[in-house]
Amino acid sequence: MKDPFTDRALQIYEDAKTQIRYVASRFRQKVVRDGGLVAAKHWLRPSKATAGFQRLLDHDRLDLSVEAVAIQAAWSGLFTPAELATARERLALFGYFTRPSTPPTTSTRLSPDELEFADGVNYPEGDKTRITVNAYERNPEARRKCIQHYGAVCYVCDFNFADIYGALGQGYIHVHHLTPFAETTGPRRTDPVSDLRPVCPNCHSMLHRQYPPIPIAVLKQIIRNS
Repeated sequence: MKDPFTDRALQIYEDAKTQIRYVASRFRQKVVRDGGLVAAKHWLRPSKATAGFQRLLDHDRLDLSVEAVAIQAAWSGLFTPAELATARERLALFGYFTRPSTPPTTSTRLSPDELEFADGVNYPEGDKTRITVNAYERNPEARRKCIQHYGAVCYVCDFNFADIYGALGQGYIHVHHLTPFAETTGPRRTDPVSDLRPVCPNCHSMLHRQYPPIPIAVLKQIIRNS
């Protein structure tokens, strides 16, 4: 007999796939194999957040996590107080319950330092043709919409250029693609809210210190632990 949480867990998988294009294959396999409730209890053990949880955090969609669903009134009765405490603590650690709002900006400026290269390696300065090719025809409107939604404040460290540089820094920010262009072939459609994040140049550089880029959730944790 299928446990009562299985259908809800499979809906989490479908929502993540359709809404943010995150295909959590291992998540689905475990739910189908063990049942949704058994799988959820496995993930709610007192340990560090899973890679899937961090992917959802990168997309600002922790509402799609097992943790967020488990604490809902409709499902909380299926879990022990310890499991619910783990869920709440994990969500609180990553700001699920309180995320400060940031003012929007109309800036559409794009820094040349934001170019990403197909193989993750910087090319010699002056190679204009090569750099132009690797610009991937980014859409400035997608950038504008991203900043309009999140504000010109670093999504990783909350740095705001206007706080330090005044009018000169107003609206200045880099925009980071959660999925690098190098991982896709040909043109693609970019959702400015689910696919992009505003980041300061320092955090943007740190995200690209390795390839594929470091997940935003991991960089946030590095900052917290430093």
